Amino acid sequence: MKIICHKISSLYPNSIFGLIDNLNKGYKSFNIDVNTCKNELILYNDNYFNGEHIQNLMKNDFLYNGKYCVNTFLELMSVFNNYNNINLFFNLKGIDPNIVDYICLIYNKFNQNNNYYFQSSNYKFIKKFKKNNNTISCGLKIQGYIPISYKMLKYIDFFCIEEDFYTHYVNYGKDIYLYGINNKKYYDSFIIENIKGIVTDYPELFN
Repeated sequence: MKIICHKISSLYPNSIFGLIDNLNKGYKSFNIDVNTCKNELILYNDNYFNGEHIQNLMKNDFLYNGKYCVNTFLELMSVFNNYNNINLFFNLKGIDPNIVDYICLIYNKFNQNNNYYFQSSNYKFIKKFKKNNNTISCGLKIQGYIPISYKMLKYIDFFCIEEDFYTHYVNYGKDIYLYGINNKKYYDSFIIENIKGIVTDYPELFN
């Protein structure tokens, strides 16, 4: 089972600094939020920064105490390409379909000694990925429970779901990852159920 570091690092979320810190600690699997501002793909979870929607902001507008406080997707990948055997789970945010086109365009520049997974709550992203490049592993991130039609299922390689709802998805025949797992209470049952991985803020609990 993969132990996946939520937002790369709980101390330094969605940042290269947090990535290097956790790589040095020996972690191999990372969940990363990817969003779009006006001119870049950035590592950012929310839709607003300092009260302004990020679609109206340039990358250089993300300043905190006079310093840039957001890393770009390309900055991140330039670091990851120096490592091997890493599992990267990209959580694609927002509604801008250009995020898919851009990633597909540069996908062949990724270090193929790593494993890449793209997940989103936006099913249109998943469908577009699979139509552009069927070899890319794509997952639907789900809050709560929604029924999945056969038509949807053919584009989905895995589900990323909440712990309380995973039993609703075991019969779909897809890999299952759980998010928000921050204690070990049901960890043994996850192993028995062949859950493929958990996303956690506290990976040290599962060492």
